[in-house]
Amino acid sequence: MKVRYICIEAETFNCQWMFYARVNPDGTTFNMRKSSNLIHTYPGRSDQSNKNINAQWVVKKVEETIRTVRTTRLAGVKELISRRYGIDISYYTSWNAWTICMEKIVGSYDEGYILQPEFMRQVLLANPGSLAKCSKDLQSNQ
Repeated sequence: MKVRYICIEAETFNCQWMFYARVNPDGTTFNMRKSSNLIHTYPGRSDQSNKNINAQWVVKKVEETIRTVRTTRLAGVKELISRRYGIDISYYTSWNAWTICMEKIVGSYDEGYILQPEFMRQVLLANPGSLAKCSKDLQSNQ
């Protein structure tokens, strides 16, 4: 099967981008044809949020910055992606990415509560004669 893609704004922006391919027998991969023109002059629509960008992609792009500048917040993540890549992302995507980054950097509360009894045992071993109490709310698991 042969496929042909052209720029959606070819007439408006005089964009010559064109992609020819032949789908391989496996039905998943394809071979690009030599007659394809991959020069793209259409600037894109930066006023719309990109629906194909997900939080995992954003995490890969901003994790090092968040590690370095711990005061980076949601608006900072959104602005960083906009400046570096010219892509507007949704508030929800930036919130998810920021949350994932912070969990990678400082850990999650759930993991902290799981480790609390062991931490208490270590404190008692290091400080004989000390008193310590550890409790857990079964409904909230905290």
